[in-house]
Amino acid sequence: MKLAGVKVREENLNWNVAADAIKEKRLDAFTIPNPVPSPAFVKFSTDQPITLLPVEGNILKTMLTMNKAYFPITIPANSYKGQDVAVKTVGFTLWTIAGCNVPADVVYEVTRLNYSKKGMSYLIKVHKGWKVGFDLMPALGQMKAINMKVHPGAARYWKEKGHNVSGF
Repeated sequence: MKLAGVKVREENLNWNVAADAIKEKRLDAFTIPNPVPSPAFVKFSTDQPITLLPVEGNILKTMLTMNKAYFPITIPANSYKGQDVAVKTVGFTLWTIAGCNVPADVVYEVTRLNYSKKGMSYLIKVHKGWKVGFDLMPALGQMKAINMKVHPGAARYWKEKGHNVSGF
């Protein structure tokens, strides 16, 4: 918003509180780092009309240089009630994180199960946003771009799948 020349007053609210604040005219806009469809936006768009603001052109280019984890995405038309056109914006990958003290065999098994056909099917059934993440994976290049370390258990899984995880 600042890049577009809009004066911003930042407030940290949880998603449902932000949606309520817009309904009550105490807030003009909010962003959510959520996969599409975002449950808060789904709820919000069923209660009242919404407008998704595109991030494109020079603003998108600038944002992509600000953070190596950002990439351009398009929110498909009809992702939310009343949103009948696709909207270009910026996205970033959300990661499943494991502590360095979690045993490698545990992380390997969680990774293997998450990326199994049955695991992916279940996670997508729970929330459609997982499909976007699975479509982007392995986004190992993004991990490297932001100097993210891959847990030895996850590295074992990705190596078995033929991915180069050296340098992580």
